[in-house]
Amino acid sequence: MSKKAASISKRDVYRNCLEYVRRYLVDLALVQEEVFANLKEEFKPEHVCEPTASPKYLTAITKFTSVHNRTKIYNSIKKCYHVWKDKLQPVIGDGGMKNSYAELPLRLAACFFLNGDYYKALLCLRHSIHLEPKSLYPRILALRWSVYLGEWEMAEMALAFEKAKPPQKNGVDDHLVEQLMFMTEMVRAYVDFNRDQRSRAVSAKTILTMTEKTNAEERPTFPIFETQAFANWVAAHLPKVAGFRVENLELFDTFNCLHRAVLKAESVMKNRIQGIQKEDVPLDLKKMASDPLDFLKACASFAESCEVRRDYAIELLSVGMIRDAAAVSQLGLWCAVKAGVLFRILQFVNINTLIRACVVQQEFKKDHRTCMDIMRTIYSSDTLSSKTSLGCTKKKPPEMLEFVDNIDLPIPCTSTPIRSKSPGRVSHKSVALSLAESFEELRLESAKTPPRCKSPGRITSKFIDSFHELTLSETICSLHEISEDCECNTCDLCSSNYNAAFEYWMSSFLYESMSNEAIECLEKQFQILRARVAVEQRAVLGKRVKPRPPSIMCETFAMCAVRWLRSLEDGGWDPDNSAVKALREQIIASTLKICGYSSVRTIYYRLAVSQLERIRKVLRPSPHDWMTDPSLTNRVMSTVAQYLFSPICRTTSTSDNEDSAEQKKIEEAAIAEATGEYASYSNLLCRDWRYPMCTFLGEHSKCPWEAAMMWSESTLLTTRQHSRLLLGKMSGFTFSHSTLFKKMVEKLPTDFTIVQLAMSHDGSLHLIKMHKDREPIVMPLAPKTKVESVKSMMDKIIEDNTRTSSLGKVTKDAKAFWAARRSVDGDLKNLIPRVQDILLGAAAPLVLPSLCLNKKGLMMAKCLVSASQSPDGSTLSLSYAKELVSLATKLERAEWARVVERICDFIGLSSRKEAVQELYSKIRVAVANGGLTTDSGPCYTFMIICPDLTTFPWEVIPVFRNSPYVARIPAVHTLFQTLRMKKKVPVAVNASNAFYILDPDNNLGDTQRRITDYVSKFGWNGVVGKVPDPDVVKEALRVRDVFFYMGHGSGSRYFSRRVISENVINAVSVLMGCGSVKLTPYGWGMDGKSAVYDYTVAQCPSVVGCLWTVTDGEIDRYFMALVDLCFSSDGNRTLTGTDGGDSRLRVLVEAMHRARARCKLPYLTGASVVSYGIPVIALE
Repeated sequence: MSKKAASISKRDVYRNCLEYVRRYLVDLALVQEEVFANLKEEFKPEHVCEPTASPKYLTAITKFTSVHNRTKIYNSIKKCYHVWKDKLQPVIGDGGMKNSYAELPLRLAACFFLNGDYYKALLCLRHSIHLEPKSLYPRILALRWSVYLGEWEMAEMALAFEKAKPPQKNGVDDHLVEQLMFMTEMVRAYVDFNRDQRSRAVSAKTILTMTEKTNAEERPTFPIFETQAFANWVAAHLPKVAGFRVENLELFDTFNCLHRAVLKAESVMKNRIQGIQKEDVPLDLKKMASDPLDFLKACASFAESCEVRRDYAIELLSVGMIRDAAAVSQLGLWCAVKAGVLFRILQFVNINTLIRACVVQQEFKKDHRTCMDIMRTIYSSDTLSSKTSLGCTKKKPPEMLEFVDNIDLPIPCTSTPIRSKSPGRVSHKSVALSLAESFEELRLESAKTPPRCKSPGRITSKFIDSFHELTLSETICSLHEISEDCECNTCDLCSSNYNAAFEYWMSSFLYESMSNEAIECLEKQFQILRARVAVEQRAVLGKRVKPRPPSIMCETFAMCAVRWLRSLEDGGWDPDNSAVKALREQIIASTLKICGYSSVRTIYYRLAVSQLERIRKVLRPSPHDWMTDPSLTNRVMSTVAQYLFSPICRTTSTSDNEDSAEQKKIEEAAIAEATGEYASYSNLLCRDWRYPMCTFLGEHSKCPWEAAMMWSESTLLTTRQHSRLLLGKMSGFTFSHSTLFKKMVEKLPTDFTIVQLAMSHDGSLHLIKMHKDREPIVMPLAPKTKVESVKSMMDKIIEDNTRTSSLGKVTKDAKAFWAARRSVDGDLKNLIPRVQDILLGAAAPLVLPSLCLNKKGLMMAKCLVSASQSPDGSTLSLSYAKELVSLATKLERAEWARVVERICDFIGLSSRKEAVQELYSKIRVAVANGGLTTDSGPCYTFMIICPDLTTFPWEVIPVFRNSPYVARIPAVHTLFQTLRMKKKVPVAVNASNAFYILDPDNNLGDTQRRITDYVSKFGWNGVVGKVPDPDVVKEALRVRDVFFYMGHGSGSRYFSRRVISENVINAVSVLMGCGSVKLTPYGWGMDGKSAVYDYTVAQCPSVVGCLWTVTDGEIDRYFMALVDLCFSSDGNRTLTGTDGGDSRLRVLVEAMHRARARCKLPYLTGASVVSYGIPVIALE
């Protein structure tokens, strides 16, 4: 072999390396070809992004695994890379012919970008730039990807190169020169923003100005779109810095920027990889790879689109925009499958699975099981051990090579770092001999063209960094084990690709249902992979430094850790379990440390973990008996008894007082820390932090205004972020200080009262009542167990309603049908007062509207304050006293006395409740002698109801029997927004300026006949029996005063969410369909799914609809009664007549209240119809 080695040239090795790249592309093209045939057969355009299309993806990925097995697809690239990096590149030198070697590193970089092996890609780019510095695109990529990866040292190294060799315009590639110069300035600004806090404002201003400038550019060119994608991705991260502001400039919304980045990156990818997102167009890899620079551009654009899309899906998930996140991720999975790239498939399967694991809704739960099936298909040991999938076989022991040392070539000076010695390398062997051996192996394998159905022989392991740390003899993963002794493509990829390896471990974590063992294993593998990838990072830097872990790995681990911690909290883990407690502390410490490596990218997770710790520090049982959790009673009583009666005659000791004082200090410090943290990050709407943070401060803030603000800020995170995304600005959607919040409440009309029923992070229910005349009332109502029992009872009613409403399809016995329906109606009627008693109890009257007091009323309130004074000087606040006086004008003595008792017990004045109760007679006398309030017209209660309890008909609870002016609002923010838009309240509508859509499915014949005859007298424009044009719907919502929809659901299947949410709606919208305003909960801290949110985003003044399934005849009856009572002139009445008892009502919610009585089922039908929005009146 030594004689043959002497005749081997660098050029021969180089050409054979290129041949191996070609082999990889041939194998990849085969995979793409066969997968495409399956995709074309399985998918229609509407399936690609549909979140519930996972079964189709399962079929496609099953096909992929079968085809992917037929060759050892990654071997070719791994061989080339190691020969290039270790043998060939070090001996090329700086001669005049060096640029003739530039093609190989370009092609290798392209392949590594495709497969997500980014540090190898960057190293190859660095080699390419060294060989051909005049080629500008690799320089652009080196800058851009250093930032994407959060590698500031690499970015600084690239910036130094650009400073030393700035590009010059030559009239040929000036567009690239401009792009490189823009990229250089943007990267410099972003590196300074992250590295130098003192110049952060200047850097941010540069970034915002440049982003705004490039966004204004309308020329559709590759450099412009790439620049826009990158600039928006950078700008998206600025709002994540604590308390950061730029003078005279508003930060761009993170989601709006990422949305732009995704669109621009996707446009570049689609044009560089023709057919990537089309279900009927195959990919032409041969054409794409014909030019090395074009191939690099295509693969880098694919990688950028995938990573930006992944970032966007994670951001959407963080605020609970579940369907959007699922659609974004699903399109990424489509591109990955069509491209035939295993790493990309793993990447998006993991995100898809994570999204579904966070959602409690049944549709997504079912889809989650399919995602698990996909993981089994990719990783299953049974599948991988067979030849029908990824072909798991055992490796042969590495051959022993004959080393000779009779040839030597000088190694020129180069900046490439010298690899450290390892047991597999011999320090005295010459570079020439190594080249010769490499060439001989490449030549011999090239001469053998193996059949496609068999794997090619494996290169000797001396050119491949073995992944000893990934030997998993003790792992808990039930998926296929990653092992260095396995030759399957999964193991082959993970053995050299750190990104793929960590995606595998994320899959393991998700597949193992986020178990304790799985998170422990994930943490261990993070440290192992960090050590492995550091070698590649140092090679790029050319320095012996200890780099930070890859930012994507940091983000992935932190994301999984937060999900595990949340699963612990949801499962009610036992703090007395020392093993779980120790593991929890270990994971929290690791997560906070890992988040510190990539602070901006992982900020959501660091905040979430910190808040979980605060909650633990302040965790204590409620002292109020109505908040007792029956499931915890025995344990709590046992603990209390042990504390109080051990020993039997225990007395309070000094140490006990010291412990209590110390605990109080800890709690005060935790609350102060949380308050400061909220002030710094109040613009962030990520649910894992904001929801527990705001409910925590809502419970513990001593200032009523701050507490009320915090409870308000815990709600509607998803919808507020959706609005912010559409507008592209940050301001106007959150409150950072209670001063402004107080001013906004004090600007409300005097007849408006806001009552929020909010659920805390621990599942307990709280009441927050706000009125302009007094401080908010904030009070706990019920523990989690009571809330869960009510949900269960209401779910049973909904189930029975759905079942009986379908009886008409299976029986013609009208008596049996109505008997079944009336039985469920009676069950709901009986449940309503029971729910009031369980959840509201004595505090039920507090949901009634507050009244403004006159001078006499204010004096009476002060009398209540005086009467409540305890020996230590404590009293009722004036706000509580005003509320009690207001309630005394409406309630009987016994009911009022119960409210007094509840309030006194809550604020610690139980001993003074009798003294306060004795003043009831005096208040009633004052009411009879001229009154105590200034209100004369209707007073409105606007209810903000937590998603889990929205299905319950709160409008008809007994306490509202004499108060029909009840409506819902999604949040205080939407009320403030609507009031800003509408100059006059109530909103007056002209009923003659109406538009209607009737039965667009054309399958409700009886409804068509009834409603067509009924509405004909009004002269309204409408669409009957056919699907309306979306533009017609959009225009009607924008210019009409009233919009009526009578059909199935909310109509969203006929006019999409975008038609609604991306519009500005003027029309009061009445949606008479089953569940048209139903809210489907998605899970902890999320808004859920409801058409109401789309109308809210579009600033609709009022939406009326149904909470559950209704029968067509009944809802038609209700609709006609409602129109008669509110919108019809007396001459057009059909049902109610014109007698004094049914004289025409002009207030919409009052008409709704009266219309319930016109139904045969006043609860199942009448109580299902609710209103979201501000008061509406019909013009005469």
